[in-house]
Amino acid sequence: MKDEYLLLLGGPIENNKASDIVLRRIETAVKLLNSGKDLRIVVSGGETSKTSTLSEAQIMKNELISHGIDENRIILEDKAMTTLQNFKNTASLLGKDASVSFITNKFHIWRCKKIMKKAGVNYTPVSAPNGAHSLLFRIRETFLRPFALIGIIW
Repeated sequence: MKDEYLLLLGGPIENNKASDIVLRRIETAVKLLNSGKDLRIVVSGGETSKTSTLSEAQIMKNELISHGIDENRIILEDKAMTTLQNFKNTASLLGKDASVSFITNKFHIWRCKKIMKKAGVNYTPVSAPNGAHSLLFRIRETFLRPFALIGIIW
C-alpha cells in the first residue's frame, strides 16, 4: 500500500464505546498501521450519540492508542456528522491531492464511492469485515442505494 494516510470513518457508538461495526474498522486500521509502512491516520466523526460525551473520532483515537498506536500518528477530525463531511473535512485537513485510503465496512463501500465524487476526492477504499451485528446496516445500505443513484441522499 503506497498511501500516506488512512481515513477511519466513524460509525455507531453508545455510552462512549465503539460498536462492533466500528471495532471491525479499528481492527483493520491497526493491522495497516502495524504493517511497517509509514502511515498516519485521520479518525473522523463528530458527536452523534445521545448516550456518549465523546465524539466518534475521540473514541476511535482512544481505541487505536489502546492497541499500541502512537498518538502522534493520529489526526483527530471530530466535526463530521455524515460520510460526505468525513471526506470533505479530511480533504481540508490533508489537501485534495493527498494519497488517502479510507476504511469502512464492506457494506458501506458502494455508497462511499458515490459520496467521494460529490466531495471531489478520489480515495482508495479498504474493506473491514461487516461483523455479526451488521444486518440492519446492510439492509439500510440496500434501501439507500436507489436514492444515492439519483443523488437524493448521500
